[in-house]
Amino acid sequence: GERFLREQLNSLVAQSYKNLEIIIVDDASTDLTTSILQEYQSQYNFIKVYFNDVNIGFNENFKKAVNLCKGTYIAISDQDDIWLPQKIEQLIGKIGNNLLLYHDSIFIDETGKSLNIKTSTHHRFAYGNCSVSFLYFNCVSGHASVFHKDLAAALEYRPADMYYDWWLAYSAACSSKIAFLDEILVKHRKHGDSSTTK
Repeated sequence: GERFLREQLNSLVAQSYKNLEIIIVDDASTDLTTSILQEYQSQYNFIKVYFNDVNIGFNENFKKAVNLCKGTYIAISDQDDIWLPQKIEQLIGKIGNNLLLYHDSIFIDETGKSLNIKTSTHHRFAYGNCSVSFLYFNCVSGHASVFHKDLAAALEYRPADMYYDWWLAYSAACSSKIAFLDEILVKHRKHGDSSTTK
């Protein structure tokens, strides 16, 4: 992920919401990711970096990162997106008593140019008592959500063939505590090397 990592990390540390703890778990990278992470960790005391000895895959890696978090609310980040500065402030301010709040994103290409396509272009967003919707089709991406730490326990019961973010959304929907914020808060990069594209 070294190609887009600095741009993503810069968007994290530039958040308008300042009470941040950034947990990074490197899943045995073989490029320059390790040195970039160490550089940012040395510059920002709220960044904590952990390194896996072997690759455990993104589902288990995100679970490990979530379990290391100490905050009440957790937001997931990939290494290639760009967060808008008000993302966390907006989500924390609007989550209320929901377990999970998610938002819209705009797609960008490898160079950062807008593709003029939003997540909502392809998905019908669901909220409230909508768990059946998530059994058939997921509309929540990890990069576009914040969730209460109580929801993290659901990761222990994630089916092996289901993505972590889909399972978190389904689990929140089962208790009718999922909501949608109609705001674009992330530039979501679409490229051939991303896990979801593959």
